[in-house]
Amino acid sequence: PSRTAAKATPGSSGAAAKSADADGGAGGPQHRKKASTQAKRTERHRLIVRNLSFKCDEAALRAAFEPHGEVKEAHIPMRPDGKHPGFGFVEMESANAMQRAIAGVNM
Repeated sequence: PSRTAAKATPGSSGAAAKSADADGGAGGPQHRKKASTQAKRTERHRLIVRNLSFKCDEAALRAAFEPHGEVKEAHIPMRPDGKHPGFGFVEMESANAMQRAIAGVNM
């Protein structure tokens, strides 16, 4: 990809969920269940990549980010006509890899 811009998508930093007892123990079983569910969510390190060439495919997108760390997934959404809208998503293995990728591809 030429002249791409990458940035972390909202919520990709994986802020820690509050524990069920953070409010002094108030709340019933429903409150504890919600906090437990939030704690089980996995942390994602997802980037949105804009200004992709229309010749770019998922293999090229992955190849552009692999020098900066392990790429878990590279995805370019497609329109019904088979063309893509000029952006894609890359999910990196770790927060450090995500930060290296942002610094490495933003020129």
